[in-house]
Amino acid sequence: MTEGLDWPVNYWADRLFFQVTVPIIFGELGDRVPEAFIKDREQLSGRPFDTAAMKAASGPMRGQWRAQAAWIETALARSEEAWLSGATPGVADAAAFMNIWFLEGATPEIARALMSGFPKLATWKSRLRGLGHGDRVEMEAAEALAIAKATIPAAYTTHDEADPLGVSQGDPVFVMADDYGRDRVTGTLVAANPERIVIAREADEVGVVHVHFPRTGYIAGKR
Repeated sequence: MTEGLDWPVNYWADRLFFQVTVPIIFGELGDRVPEAFIKDREQLSGRPFDTAAMKAASGPMRGQWRAQAAWIETALARSEEAWLSGATPGVADAAAFMNIWFLEGATPEIARALMSGFPKLATWKSRLRGLGHGDRVEMEAAEALAIAKATIPAAYTTHDEADPLGVSQGDPVFVMADDYGRDRVTGTLVAANPERIVIAREADEVGVVHVHFPRTGYIAGKR
């Protein structure tokens, strides 16, 4: 697999793979899911967070999950590289690993069963865990907000004049996810191109910030 496929792999992992991971986990956890979390997900999606329905779907979804985990095993087995992204770890590796990390953390016994017999995947995920999380530095929320307010967003000028969005830089726009999230984020257009949509937003706590959204998976329009 090459770096050119990083973002398509990310899109698959965030959509197809994630959508079979969720019912397995929450179907298993059932009544242990906090009420506050359920309300948050329902507010985000605008529909019920039905753990009973997820429990009913969990069985068929386990077969789907193992089939997609097998894609990772096959990709690693057919490649001479150690990573899905090539010679070094990249977006494809992080994206595919997300669902494995999620399932292992929430339901380790199920994860172990669904990844049984996949030695390449097992070695790959061990290497990923070994990368660590970088150097973490604790910061108070007030300090982070102060830094943001004192910082001017870097200029981003890669705007595609032929973009089908059909709006000009500086126009008021909205951006929203095109799957289960239905809350709109509003601002003024900084740039739109095949890779991303960038909008400027302003708030008393942070001043002006530029928010970058991936182009695939999001809907934008003029307000």
